[in-house]
Amino acid sequence: MKLFISYHLADTKHVKKIKSKLSELGVSYYSVPEDVDFAGWHNEEISKFILSKMSDCQILLCIVGKETYTRPHVDYEIHQALKGGVGKRLGIITVLLETRQDTIYDINYETFPPRLSDNEKYTVLVQNASLFDQIDDCISQANKNRNNSKLEIDNTRKCMKLPNKYYGL
Repeated sequence: MKLFISYHLADTKHVKKIKSKLSELGVSYYSVPEDVDFAGWHNEEISKFILSKMSDCQILLCIVGKETYTRPHVDYEIHQALKGGVGKRLGIITVLLETRQDTIYDINYETFPPRLSDNEKYTVLVQNASLFDQIDDCISQANKNRNNSKLEIDNTRKCMKLPNKYYGL
């Protein structure tokens, strides 16, 4: 299984730690490299680039911090992960960061990505603090979910609008 890591740039320090631990455990993943230069790229070009990388992955690992719910690119990545039928869509593991100050048992839905909320039964929710104690189980469950024809998803919500501009300009 290969994971695609979706996150808001404000959570980069947490993502670095997650990537380091995934590497230690031998878990295959892709995330947009920090040194990639998108300056002058149109936002739609960035999305196409990212989606081409997602096509090699089976699971979306969505890192959810306190502002993730406002990020159009993250919403679009979740939307794309849920596209397609059984076995074609990606499994989803949702990791709640400590910066949110809520838990998987008491989610603040006002600051939780709505598309993930729409598909809460499909996604595998885990706290960041216990992610690596449960990583094998999370990956296994997310893979089962993507192949379960009885698990319905709701991907009807309109995508957040990507800013119609060039990045970094």
